[in-house]
Amino acid sequence: MLAVANNTGTFWWQLLDVQMASIKFKASPTGCTSSCTYTPTVIWSTGARTCGLTITAAPDTNTYNPATLATDVFGPGSLIVVDVTYTFTPTFGAAFLPTIPIERSAYMSPRNVPFVESQSTSMAPPCAGVTFP
Repeated sequence: MLAVANNTGTFWWQLLDVQMASIKFKASPTGCTSSCTYTPTVIWSTGARTCGLTITAAPDTNTYNPATLATDVFGPGSLIVVDVTYTFTPTFGAAFLPTIPIERSAYMSPRNVPFVESQSTSMAPPCAGVTFP
């Protein structure tokens, strides 16, 4: 990626598509302490994990899909999800080989707050109808 950026006269970060979302989990039944089922809700988003999207659990080894989250991240609390995509174009055989999207996601829990709220900016407006405790 650094070589491509150098050869095309762009910055490396311009070759990436970075999207973020704040996801809050609701436990059911309400007040449970064990054997809970957690339902994720998008609080705000800058990309594919849009407001109102139904997100389901998927094995940790699944490929990227904005409608799924790794099973291991379901639990009490909330997450910031960062999805990064880079579209690789082969140098050798580019006329015959397709581009290859490389997609990765990272999950981070807020440290000092229960969840990260949107600051009501145009980049990441809060989802309509989402209530905060």
